[in-house]
Amino acid sequence: MSSQSIPTVDIADFLNGSDADKARVAAAIAAANESIGFFAITGHGVPDSAYKAVYDAAYRFFDLPFDEKDLVK
Repeated sequence: MSSQSIPTVDIADFLNGSDADKARVAAAIAAANESIGFFAITGHGVPDSAYKAVYDAAYRFFDLPFDEKDLVK
């Protein structure tokens, strides 16, 4: 079995760049999907505080008793 790392694609140039920049980012995404099937993105502009808020909310939810979690369907 071969070991591959998860590709990381910086999408900032896609969001703010030229047509050539957008084509380069799209090609990087295509290559990642064709080789490993998924990728991580950077350059998206989502603030770290948003990550922390979602992470904290998820942990609060999964720390609830099963009966409370089961109410969310």
